[in-house]
Formats: sequence, C-alpha cells, structure tokens
Amino acid sequence: MRPKIYFTVHDWMYKDLKLRGNQLIIFSYLYAESKYGATDGYSTINSISEVLNIPDRTVRHCTLELREKNYITGKLVKTKNYTNKWNLWVNQHNLNKLLF
Repeated sequence: MRPKIYFTVHDWMYKDLKLRGNQLIIFSYLYAESKYGATDGYSTINSISEVLNIPDRTVRHCTLELREKNYITGKLVKTKNYTNKWNLWVNQHNLNKLLF
C-alpha cells in the first residue's frame, strides 16, 4: 500500500516558472519535501518514482531539466552496494532570485 502524500501546486510554479505536466508534479513534490518533509530535505529518483507512480526514466528526464534550469539541486552519492543515486532538493536560494 502506498503512503498517503500531500503536496501543493502553487500558482507561481506554473505561472512564473512555466512548469507543466510531470515537471510540475515532481517539482511540487520536491518543494514540499524540501520544506516540510520527514526526510533530510531531499528525495531520490527511485523514491520520487515510487511515491508519484511515474516511471524512473521520466523522473530522470524531468529532474535533469529541472537541474538545468537551476530549480533543483542534485548530489550524486555512492551507496553501500557501490551504485550511484541522486539526492535531489529544491534550490531555495536560486528560486528566491528567480521569483523575487
């Protein structure tokens, strides 16, 4: 059973940042997780994919575009089993520059 999740899509996300579709959903989720989440303020591609029921490949593509726009920040981390994973969070500093 999936956990119940709640996040808000703010009007500035689609009006000012011009986000649509999966990018909007993923950004809104990361924004909520970065501000209010029970995690350390970041999410991984796998966790985003699982929680939002969006394919990994789509999440990777959308988060790459969001990173290129400087809306989110990512850090590549090596795990215990020698694989890599991205820790992703909203870049509040850059976001404030863009919006205000």
